[in-house]
Amino acid sequence: MARLRCDRLTIFEAINFVGSLRPEAVLPRGPIHGIILAFDNSVRRHGRPAKGISHMMGYTHAAIGCVLALGVNHLFPSVLGRTPEILGMAVLGSLAPDLDEPQSLLGKKLAVIAHPLKLLLGHRGFTHSLAALGLVAVALFGLSAAGYGPRPSYGLAFLLGYAGHLAADWMTSSGAPLLWPNPARYASPLPMRTGGAVEHMVAVLVVAAGAWLAHAG
Repeated sequence: MARLRCDRLTIFEAINFVGSLRPEAVLPRGPIHGIILAFDNSVRRHGRPAKGISHMMGYTHAAIGCVLALGVNHLFPSVLGRTPEILGMAVLGSLAPDLDEPQSLLGKKLAVIAHPLKLLLGHRGFTHSLAALGLVAVALFGLSAAGYGPRPSYGLAFLLGYAGHLAADWMTSSGAPLLWPNPARYASPLPMRTGGAVEHMVAVLVVAAGAWLAHAG
C-alpha cells in the first residue's frame, strides 16, 4: 500500500488497509468532502445489517475506532502516530469484538473463526466485555514486551478501537455484557436503535470529527 499523506488520510482509507471495505473515495475538494463521500459510498454499498442481526453497523465501529486514534494523536502526538498502519490497527480493533458474528464485516473475512465463536459464546458475549478487553491488553503488551508481539503503539491503537466498540454497543438498545460472566447487558440511559436513523446521524458526526482531526493534525 502506498504511503498516504496525513492531510489526505481518511477513515475509509484506514478501513481499506485492513481489507474490510474498499471505498473509491478521493478528496478533490478537501478532507471533509472526501470523508463524507466515502461514508456515503460505504452506506450505499453495504447497507444495513441483515434482518434479525442486532449489531451496530461495521462502518460505524470502524469510524469510531479511527477517530479515537486520530484524537489521541492530536492530543498526544508523541504517544500515538497517525500512519496508515496505526489507523488500520485501530479499525481492526474496532471490528474485533464482532468476530463472534459471522455476518459482521470481520466475521465474513474470518468465518472459520466467527462460526465457532458464535456457537460457543453467542453474539455480544465474552468478546464484548471488559474482561475480553483486559485479556487482549495483557496479550498484546505481554507479547510485545517479550519481543514477539506488535509495536506498543500498534497495540494501543488496537485497544482504542476495541474499547470504542464496547462503548458504542453500550449506547445501543441491545447493550453489552460489560461485566461478563455476568450475563446482564448494560445500556445507555438514552439508547439508540442499531441500524436506525440515529446511528446514521452519529456515524456522520463521527466521520466529520475524523475529517477535522485529519485536517487539523
